[in-house]
Amino acid sequence: MDAGSIMYGTGASEAPLCGGEDVYVVGGGNSAGQAVMHLAKHAKSVMMLVRDKALAASMSQYLSDRILGAANVQVRYDVEITGLDGGQALERIQIGSRTTKEADWAATPRLFVAIGGLPNTDWAADTAIVRDPGGYLVTGPDLLTNGKAPGLLVSGARALLPGDRGPGLLCGRGCAPPLDQARRHRSG
Repeated sequence: MDAGSIMYGTGASEAPLCGGEDVYVVGGGNSAGQAVMHLAKHAKSVMMLVRDKALAASMSQYLSDRILGAANVQVRYDVEITGLDGGQALERIQIGSRTTKEADWAATPRLFVAIGGLPNTDWAADTAIVRDPGGYLVTGPDLLTNGKAPGLLVSGARALLPGDRGPGLLCGRGCAPPLDQARRHRSG
């Protein structure tokens, strides 16, 4: 899919690109809340998808009040993304209930992911994906084995390069997955 369809985090600069669109934000913390409010100024509608059963546990009260009071913002609780679909660009996402496991599809050209700095990578425990002792996915050229890199491309706080001290240092890694992919293709 087009790299502009799914974005880790967001800022004021991406919001004008969403004029008239129905967009989705994954996350329930302050970063996600700030993204929602930036996007709400331009998007037709913003749907915030939250794993918890309330915003209060992970968000400032003033921001929670602004989100819940915004006319074009809705919040769905106890949900997670369970599928993505599209050709060259994202066309729809599948949203699943964490409790009932029921899921539905929603049409959207954009998905913003603001999930914070703590990795939620237990799903990778029984795979060949390398994780460091803190649970972060190890990525980048240091994973090259016999001139081949794994097909996993990661950006954001779930990824940690060897030698990095924490996810805060990943802000400059946003372009790394495409670069890593290009290196992988060149190496055969």
